[in-house]
Amino acid sequence: MTRRVLIRAAAEKDLDDAHRWYNNQRPGLGDEFLVSIAEAFTRLEQHPERYRVIYKEFRRVLVERFPYRIFYQLRGNDVIVFRVLHHARDYSTQL
Repeated sequence: MTRRVLIRAAAEKDLDDAHRWYNNQRPGLGDEFLVSIAEAFTRLEQHPERYRVIYKEFRRVLVERFPYRIFYQLRGNDVIVFRVLHHARDYSTQL
């Protein structure tokens, strides 16, 4: 079953900030980052249970190529994305 991915406002801001930062490093790199994010979202739509619970009811999926983690919860048929954080950040204070 394919699930619907819903992105919360904090995760949207995380994505905007990272996109902007990567584009400042090299034009177009931010777009490559978003492609990697979209691929991770596709994995979540198809198999969200594949990733284990790591904190309370939060699960995480790693983004390929970029050092980011997507934190989400399953609610019914929805995958709720709460944050998209760099791997060096302390996620327990961000969720």
